Amino acid sequence: MAFVAMAVSYLIGAMPWSAIVAYLFARVDLRSAGTHNVGAANAWISAGPVAGCLAAIGDSAKGALAIILAQVLGLSQPWWPLCAWCAIVGHSWSCFLGFRGGIGAAAAAGAFLYLLPLESAAVGLLVATWWLTFGGAFLLGLASLWPIAIVVALSRGSLTPGAASGVMWLAGWVFARGLNHLKYDVKTFGAALGSGEVRRKLYRYSGLFFPCLVYPIFGMTALRWIFFLGAAAAWVLEISRRRWVRLNDLLCALFRPVGRKGEAHGISSTSYYFLGGAIAVAFPEPFGPVALVMATLADAWAALCGRRWGRHAWFKGKTVEGSASCLLAAFASGLVYSALSPFFIPWYVILGGAVMVALGEALFIGEIDNLFLAPAAAFALWYYGKWLIYGI
Repeated sequence: MAFVAMAVSYLIGAMPWSAIVAYLFARVDLRSAGTHNVGAANAWISAGPVAGCLAAIGDSAKGALAIILAQVLGLSQPWWPLCAWCAIVGHSWSCFLGFRGGIGAAAAAGAFLYLLPLESAAVGLLVATWWLTFGGAFLLGLASLWPIAIVVALSRGSLTPGAASGVMWLAGWVFARGLNHLKYDVKTFGAALGSGEVRRKLYRYSGLFFPCLVYPIFGMTALRWIFFLGAAAAWVLEISRRRWVRLNDLLCALFRPVGRKGEAHGISSTSYYFLGGAIAVAFPEPFGPVALVMATLADAWAALCGRRWGRHAWFKGKTVEGSASCLLAAFASGLVYSALSPFFIPWYVILGGAVMVALGEALFIGEIDNLFLAPAAAFALWYYGKWLIYGI
């Protein structure tokens, strides 16, 4: 059965779906057009967005179908990544194309999405944020985040240790196949770090450490103490640096790589963040941690998408495109984080919190949004949660 599953998985992967779609849409041979790669990305380039999307769906289905085949044949979980690997091998060296093909990233993505839907959704959201922040370095983002996702899957019991090692090996195979692109991603990442705005966003993302690691491991009490003490320390420093110029100069020099000019004589975004976080985590579990994740990612998406695609202004300094991205990021991150946590929050409650985050981001200008976004989201989640779920 294992031999049959691997052989059929290879044939599933070898089906040149991207080449077929590109030929039907634009009468082009991907082997001699665009990047010469027989994959969804080249189908997009050579035959248009519709063909590219259909090619991506078809190629992604290869990895999922290989795993479904293994399940139907009754193979145990450790065999599933191996069958997915056979499909990727078939995609990369298709017997129908003279043993040529693509890298297999889409087929691997389909396998990961089928095996670990929630973890894959979380990785996809974070990789999209990574791409928006650094302007590329897509594969490097995946290489950095997938090991974390596999550890989370093990802790949740989504994978057995044998299957987890197979998934890790499968991810390593895809990264090795795209090694040349990975080298390019490292250069892109290094160049992006030269921008103060990028460094600032990376510093802001470090706030995800508290709801994503401290809270699951040490619990709500530890999270509250961290934010209460952090807020107290931050505001003691705010008062002290106004009295002692040398302390202010020292702090400005320390935070210069991620700071803005106005923060040298005003209240820093870090102080606002800790105070807002302390208010958010004062709400009942799990609304505070979910609100922190929503506010952190939504604020970043609003700025990055608004700066890149913003065309229609609606509030001072804010665009419709940026606010729509903020709403989408808040809703998606709240859904994924809630589904991964022990306390599931219904989608309609999270939507209420996402709307509050988007409105707050549009209304508050400057660093003060760090103070209001997380508490506003926590309040909305708590209020709509008790009203819609418990009827009180």
